[in-house]
Formats: sequence, C-alpha cells, structure tokens
Amino acid sequence: MKVKFNLYEKLFLVIGISFVTLVAVNSQASLLATIFSILCILNAVYAAKGLILGYVFEIFSTFIYIYLSLNQRFYSEVITSLFILLPFSFYGLYNWSKHKNSQSNVIIISRTSKKELAILITSQ
Repeated sequence: MKVKFNLYEKLFLVIGISFVTLVAVNSQASLLATIFSILCILNAVYAAKGLILGYVFEIFSTFIYIYLSLNQRFYSEVITSLFILLPFSFYGLYNWSKHKNSQSNVIIISRTSKKELAILITSQ
C-alpha cells in the first residue's frame, strides 16, 4: 500500500526529522535516542493518518524508551512504560486492526455517541 502525504505532512516529516537530527548532532545524543525521536515523529504522522503502522512505531519507540530509562535509572519511567504505555500500545494495535478497511488498510473512524460520552464523563 502506498501512503500519500499532503504538503503539510511532508513538511512536518522533513522539518521534524531534520530538527531532531540537528539537535542530536549538536548535543551529541546517542544514536538510539535519535532513533527514538524519529520514531515518535513517524508515529505522530502515521497515527494522524489513521494508519496502523503508527502503532508499530509507537511500540518500537516504547521499547527504546524503556531501555534508555533503565540506563539512566529512571525506574518510575520504566514502570510507567511497561505497565501503561506498552499495554495500551498493543491494545490500540489490536483494536485498530479490527476496524480497518481491508482494501486500503486505513482505520474506519467513528464518533462517540452522546450516551457513550455521558457514560465516559460520569465514570471518571
């Protein structure tokens, strides 16, 4: 499947990845931290387009974040990533794959009903 990007998305990708690379070179960031940042940019664009590939980028970036956090001894970040971010990423991947258009691989997005919204607000 060929993904078509509009001008804004192309600019966002080029400027975002260029900026991340420039900052990484100037700050002497590790290659893994740079890859993490680029994966986050790709995740944002692909998820905004409703493409499941965004979740794949998110899962890989979460694993990298866990590794980087462990190296810095940020154990609360590791716990948060392992027990909140990663499970939600896998759940999102599973849930979105159930609602995709089989011909275009684009997620079919629906709106929350007023009843569902009321339940959501009152359950908080």
